[in-house]
Amino acid sequence: MNSKSNKIIHFFMVFIPYLAFYSVIISVSANASIFTQTPRPTFPMTIQSETISQSDAEANTEINIEPESSKNRPLSSLPERTHTSKSSEQQNIQQDPKFIAPLTTISENKAKLVIVIDDLGYIKRDFQILDLPVTVAIIPTAPYATERAEIAFANQREILIHLPMLPFSRSGLEKDTLTPDMSQTEITTIIERSILAVPHAVGINNHTGSEMTASFEGMKKVFHALSGKSLFFLDSLTTGKSQVASAASEFNHPVLIRDIFLDNIQTEQSVNTQFNLAIAIARKKGVSIAIGHPHQATINVLKRRLADLPDDIELVTLQSILND
Repeated sequence: MNSKSNKIIHFFMVFIPYLAFYSVIISVSANASIFTQTPRPTFPMTIQSETISQSDAEANTEINIEPESSKNRPLSSLPERTHTSKSSEQQNIQQDPKFIAPLTTISENKAKLVIVIDDLGYIKRDFQILDLPVTVAIIPTAPYATERAEIAFANQREILIHLPMLPFSRSGLEKDTLTPDMSQTEITTIIERSILAVPHAVGINNHTGSEMTASFEGMKKVFHALSGKSLFFLDSLTTGKSQVASAASEFNHPVLIRDIFLDNIQTEQSVNTQFNLAIAIARKKGVSIAIGHPHQATINVLKRRLADLPDDIELVTLQSILND
């Protein structure tokens, strides 16, 4: 073997091990960088709320009469599946840093908005409502009526008795539903029982009740039973034929009237549009009273919108409107 061949063999014997060694080092370093690189930051998604002009909002007022069909009465058929004791749920609400009590004072230069949530007393979803700064309306014959009222009161919520009244459909009636043909004694007895079932209530509003509230004589019996009691009446206005205000005037009884329903259509898009309409009404009239129900779509929208109200809108209670 000549001298040139010996040099070539010597070169490969010396340098190839070094090349293999450095290849391993480079490979390990590359893999290590995969595990030590800075993670890519993530950002919370923000949901853009829909906006409508005031003129567009006012054009939608014709949808403000509440349907009274059974499919729009979601609570009677939904039993409480997993019930937590009052004390633990109340403690959870009180410790929640997001908990804000409704305002009881009114600013003179802001439009006023009241949110009332009906139909409490049946389902666990009620507790999501009690975490919001809204007025709650509790059905007196619901199985958890008194418990919900006590929790709401402990957490400074305004409370109404959501009094069942006869609808034109006459279907899906709650226990102790008031009807025009009841005697004065019957109506007075039911109202007295309802007051006991919903302690700390400051007012009453009707649950369904299109036929009852359209009856002047029937509503006169209601206001006769309320005479001497410091309970105002909020007309849910489930019919355009309501005689509530006329009957109340016979007894000089304070009455408020609902402006809009938030969730006749139970989608977040629709509830959001109705919330915008409520704000438009408040800006035009100075006060807007909106009624909703403990549907998840309603809760989701209220959580977003009540945390970010326009600067010219003030969330208030019904009592504060009456006292203004």
